[in-house]
Amino acid sequence: ARALAAQSAQLAKEQKEREEKERLEAEELAKKDAAKQAKAEKEAQRKALRRERARLRTACEAAGAGVYDADQVATLCSALQTLALSELADAVAAPSGGPEAFQAALDAHLAAQRAEAEEEQRKYEAAQEAEREKERQRRAAKQSGKGAFTDAEMADLIKAYAKFPGGTAGRWAVIAQYLNTGRSPDEILEQVKVLRKADVLGARAVIRASDTVKAPAEAAAPAQPSPEASPALAPAAAVEVAAAVAAAAAVVDGAAAAEAE
Repeated sequence: ARALAAQSAQLAKEQKEREEKERLEAEELAKKDAAKQAKAEKEAQRKALRRERARLRTACEAAGAGVYDADQVATLCSALQTLALSELADAVAAPSGGPEAFQAALDAHLAAQRAEAEEEQRKYEAAQEAEREKERQRRAAKQSGKGAFTDAEMADLIKAYAKFPGGTAGRWAVIAQYLNTGRSPDEILEQVKVLRKADVLGARAVIRASDTVKAPAEAAAPAQPSPEASPALAPAAAVEVAAAVAAAAAVVDGAAAAEAE
């Protein structure tokens, strides 16, 4: 009985496998037939298009020299689809109204081209505006809402820039913590870039030198700087700092005005 049951199960399994194989073969055959039919239809469409193009050219040539411009005929042959070509060829071959129908078709084609070009230009301008908006948002994201640096902030920034020279580990974070004004390290760096670009970054002899002087070894792990006091500068350096702050303020104001325009 067990052998009979096993044999029956085996036969059922083989039957299921045959049915699955037949199903897959039928699906594959259907796909091939569909692809073959699609290819035949596409070829028939190409032949019909070539036929209607030839009809239009023949009708235009039959109208006589100078009636239809050869370049315009070629343009419409390339632009129009089979049905439109057939209708235009019939109109051109008709005893009257051919030139008018031809001109109407040409005008419609040119209008469609202009509309397409305008749409492409609109999309391009929209993409450009989107990029500009992203840039504005990126700049705004770097601001903490505190607005432009005040003269006092710039004076303290110039001093801190000299106090923590190039080579200081985490320089901008250290300066931001030292200033203790709520400005982020990114804001500090952006403001420094503005002042560097304008060449007004602090007392030049003192500040520029700080960029080339390596920080001492202990600066790699700086102690928590005290926000209460700014480093003292020599009188001559203090004068340069004041002048630099005034110049920096003018540059920042000018940049803000230009951006507003």
